[in-house]
Amino acid sequence: MFWLLLLGVTDLASFVMTNAAFKLSAGGHNIAQFLIWQIVGNLCGLLNSISMTLLLRQLPLSVVSALTFGAGFALTQVAASYLVFHEQVSFWQVAGMVLVVVGVLCISFGRPAAA
Repeated sequence: MFWLLLLGVTDLASFVMTNAAFKLSAGGHNIAQFLIWQIVGNLCGLLNSISMTLLLRQLPLSVVSALTFGAGFALTQVAASYLVFHEQVSFWQVAGMVLVVVGVLCISFGRPAAA
């Protein structure tokens, strides 16, 4: 159980760090900054792919995709966009983010009706 939790945290952290590194790369003032953040972003993306693959060995795709894309999207919005880059987030953006996360969770954890 501990290893699954550790993999889940690694998956989410690497997802957020990948997006943040690419944002920093886009704002680089010279080619060196651009390339350094591209390398960091791609290494974080590799870590994300590895952790997601290891999670898929133990959990269904629906659960792993909800973790990676649902919670990852929400954490990227909050941790990277708002807290790190100080981007403004409107009420409607927050409401939309909540709806996306709820929708992903409903699709991922919903049970099909008995036939």
